[in-house]
This record gives sequence, C-alpha cells and structure tokens, in this order.
Amino acid sequence: MGIESLLKFSPSPQFRQSIIDIQKAETTKSSLINILARRFIRAGTEGLRQISNQVADSSVISTGGLEYRKEKILQNMGAILLGTAVITIEEALVEKSIDYNSLWARYNEALVGTIVTPHQISGDGVRPLSFEEWWQVIEIAKEDQTLSNFFIKQNPIRDYLSNKLIVDQPALQFICATILPQYRELA
Repeated sequence: MGIESLLKFSPSPQFRQSIIDIQKAETTKSSLINILARRFIRAGTEGLRQISNQVADSSVISTGGLEYRKEKILQNMGAILLGTAVITIEEALVEKSIDYNSLWARYNEALVGTIVTPHQISGDGVRPLSFEEWWQVIEIAKEDQTLSNFFIKQNPIRDYLSNKLIVDQPALQFICATILPQYRELA
C-alpha cells in the first residue's frame, strides 16, 4: 500500500470511522492519535517493502527510476519516522521520560523486510524529563493535540529526534514539508 496510497484515500468519513472502529475493537483502548501513528508506520513499512521487491525484481534501474524510488523511500521513511515519533511523544507525556529503547525497537521493527538498514541501538535507555522539560512537553501537547507541533517547536523530544533518529536537518524539513501537513489533516 505505502503512505501514498493511505493518503490518497483519506481523509474521508470512512477512513476516520475505521480509526474509531479500531479503537473500539482494542482491549487496551489506544488513543486515536496512537492508532493513526501506527497506520502511518504500517503504510510506510508496506511502501518500503514494495520498493524492496521492485529493486529485487529489476536487473537494470534507470536514473529516472532511481530518483523516483529515492523520493518514494523518503516519503515512506518519513511516515515511519513520524509515526514512531508521535507514539514516543505520547508515551513521554504519560511516563515523564523518553524511552529510547522502545523508540528504536519500534523503528527497527518497521524496517524488517525492507531495503533500509535498521538503526544500531546505542544504549540510550530511558531518559527522565526534568520538571521543566515535562511541563514544556505538556504545554506543546495542549496547544495541538495531534502532537504535530513537536516537530516544529523546540523541545527535548525534537532535539533528540533531530540528533539521533532524524540524522540531518533536511530529513526533518522533508517530514515537516511533506508528511506532517497530511498527518495534521488526518488527525
């Protein structure tokens, strides 16, 4: 399916209802934002697996084909990164800490069976948020319950993601310019 296909069919009343139906069916009752983030992760993983299969099936790839695949890889990676980060942000709000091991495990799990190499977990563990940091996180979440402001406003979670998960500013800018507006529309 890939993130492109997911976004093509949404936002629609049926899509929104499907998120609500998933929530109703769950025994743990995840938030709607968490369910949407998981949909982004799943769509990104499916898109990367499709690209992986295409690369494995083709003996010659044209320059145009490489550029097209590069763009699709970035879009699907952006969906995985956004979904992973949103779930981590939601957990940090509740736990008052950032669980880096959980973040990396979720991220790497999404990359299984794709052409993207999983991240080598560096043992960052769990970092408690200071009271000031936690309060800043709460204030940002109150401003925007989709949690998308965490990608835009300065905060300890964005700082970590910028330094570790999203290795360079262009990747963060790409997510903010392409994936984030579509996520906001759905959330």
